[in-house]
Formats: sequence, structure tokens, C-alpha cells
Amino acid sequence: MLSRRTLVLAAILLPGMAANAALEARDLDGEASTAEAWYDTLLDITWLADANHAHTSGAHLADGGRMTWAQASGWVAGLSFTHPDTGQAIDGWRLPQSQPLDGVAFNLAYRPDGSSDFGWNIANAGTVNAGSTAHELAHLYYVTLGHTQAYLSPDGAPSGCTHRLGRPDSCLQHTGPFVNVGADGLGVYWQAHDFGPLLGAAVFAMADGGEGRDVPASLYAAWAVHPGDVAAPVPEPGTWALWGAGLVALARVRRPSRWRS
Repeated sequence: MLSRRTLVLAAILLPGMAANAALEARDLDGEASTAEAWYDTLLDITWLADANHAHTSGAHLADGGRMTWAQASGWVAGLSFTHPDTGQAIDGWRLPQSQPLDGVAFNLAYRPDGSSDFGWNIANAGTVNAGSTAHELAHLYYVTLGHTQAYLSPDGAPSGCTHRLGRPDSCLQHTGPFVNVGADGLGVYWQAHDFGPLLGAAVFAMADGGEGRDVPASLYAAWAVHPGDVAAPVPEPGTWALWGAGLVALARVRRPSRWRS
């Protein structure tokens, strides 16, 4: 367990990234060799390590793990783990959230420069809302994982990367310590906010760095997050200091329709 061992992760450090963008490993199953969750020190939330846990856990085997917004909301609300040290239930999981960038009301316009709540480059470096924590998945994509390129550049021109996963020119280049990001084949994730029947529910495309809305009956992936830290910090926590495109190096242990392909 993380509280009874030292987990050392050597990060790849690249220029241009905030030094305090960090993820700390958290144990959910008592198995010392793995981290099932990562605490995000900037957003103060815990990300499930498996971005397609609904599928890999067997809870939702259809469509590669994709489900409707209602199904995703129900699945994540019922998710629960048992704390390996205390035996207490770790529940209260939810879908990633987005809040208005201006702190007042959502700007529903689609813009490429990160100046509205929909479009591309929200929180991206060099934009008006660079580093914003208002949109959790956007912050993960641009800040924690260090992507600087989205499907559209801030000036609205195609950036040259593609939303198609697994290609050398894919926009999604870095997944950090997370597994199965985009394993559903689309890389688009439901968010917690539903704007109603006319506007649809919020989605974020880890495939290309874009935030949008779609009808709740569409099929997208669900990534579970938990408010705050699911475990007390360990004496020597495993920490990802991600200054850009980082992948784990060492571990010492005890032993809108465009997105459819």
C-alpha cells in the first residue's frame, strides 16, 4: 500500500510547464505494485488511473465502454472502492466538471482561442485563459499533460494534428501515468454539466483538445474523478512533476460528429 511503502517516480522534465503541476499516486486496492488513482494537486481532485474503467472493470462492455450521458452519470455515481488502510468506502465519484471561465456564466460560443467555454485551447499556454482550472479535463490536457497543440490553433487555422488516435500526427501525444485514455476509440469524455435538451451535455475530446456539447443519447466514454484527495498524503508520496510531455520512467516498489470515427 502507498502508506507503507515508498513509490519513487522519475519524471521527464521539459521547459515551459509550471513546476507545481503534479500528480500524486494513490492506492485503492491494497496492491503495492500499482497506483489506481492520481491526486491532482492543482485541481484538488483525484483522477481514476484507468480512463476507461467502466469497460475494463466489466461494468459496461458494450461499445468499447462508451455510454449515454445518463448511463455515464449513473455509473460514476455508483462507483465505490474500499480504502486499503481504513476499510472505509471511497465513494462520491463524479464526472469531470467545467465552470464558467469568467466565474459568472458560460459563454456558449465556439472559439479556437480559448476565450469561451467551448472550442479549443481552453487553458492552453499563451491564450487569454492560460492555466485556468475552471475546466478540469482541459486543464489536464493542456497543463498537467503538457499539450500545446489542439485540432485548431488559437487563430482558427488547422494545427496539423488529427483527432484520430494512435497516429504519429495525433493531437493526443501524452497520457502521463494514466491508462486507456481514448481506448474506447474516440477519446471523447462526458462532463458533469447538462445544458438541457436544446444544448446538450458537455463533452471534452482528449483526442484533440476541444470542448463541446452533444445530445445526451450519444455514446462517449466516462472518466471518474473524486473531489479532494481519496487518501491522506503518504510520507514520501509518489509525485509526477509534469513539465510538459511526461511519461513515467522509474518505479521502485515493494512488490461535435467529427470526433466519431
